[in-house]
Amino acid sequence: MTDRYMKVVFTIIALALIWLGVKDTRLEPVVSAQWQGSDDDLLAQGLPNQNSVLGVLEDSGGWAFVCSSRLYPTSGYSQYGDAGLLRLSLYTEPACEGSSIGVGYMFSEGASHSWTHSSYLFSEAGLMAYAEMTQRAAAYEQEVYWYRCSDEKERCIRFVSFAGLDY
Repeated sequence: MTDRYMKVVFTIIALALIWLGVKDTRLEPVVSAQWQGSDDDLLAQGLPNQNSVLGVLEDSGGWAFVCSSRLYPTSGYSQYGDAGLLRLSLYTEPACEGSSIGVGYMFSEGASHSWTHSSYLFSEAGLMAYAEMTQRAAAYEQEVYWYRCSDEKERCIRFVSFAGLDY
């Protein structure tokens, strides 16, 4: 009798552990930028093309939809900061439709790249939080409001505000 009782208890515990493991599993898609440009060395390594002048953020800010969001680790490129950078591709319509607004970057503390602004560098946790929020915004076609760091830094994004979903 006790063997059967113990089997039932262990089965319930095993099912509870499986349920706890599955309930926290992310089931929504994760959006990642895939550059479609040339195959130079940086892009082959998964790093942004520093020589590209396409996609500069012409405006100082505005409403947009995140087409893609990709977090780049430093991988030996310390000019991107201690924790790397976040690359955002912004469009006027959801699902990468409409016109391209441009490509902007959010840098981590310690960044020395010419695109950075020393007043707008993020901690590793802050950069990762923005990465997750912008990936979700892209996946769920959520409109965001972005701000450029300054008029001189046409690729630097100082922060992104997230609008409520209107269903």
